[in-house]
Amino acid sequence: MNGLEARRPSAAYDATGFSVGVPGQQSVRVEWQHVVEIFAFKYDLWSYDKIVLGFGLAGDDEKIVEVSEEADGYSGLIAELESRFPGIRTDWVSEVALPAFAENRTTLWDRLSSS
Repeated sequence: MNGLEARRPSAAYDATGFSVGVPGQQSVRVEWQHVVEIFAFKYDLWSYDKIVLGFGLAGDDEKIVEVSEEADGYSGLIAELESRFPGIRTDWVSEVALPAFAENRTTLWDRLSSS
């Protein structure tokens, strides 16, 4: 394993929430009950795009947690979101991916609309 692979982010979920982090650094923990919005967007990294899931969390500071498509566990997390958040959009990937090099922020789920 090279140095870049050792620094690859990872996401893991369980019955109460998920964690995301990079080896050797403190991970961030998100409880499912605190999620008020899930959205997707892209970072334009000049020669390629990186798709990211964003999680808006309840609280005074309106904290956002991001999980990139590069994270180990990303696909499993997406599948888990579909079972945890009824009504979440499942048709969003092409809307975020195209056109290239544009942010294309798309809301997948929010607490107000799903209530």
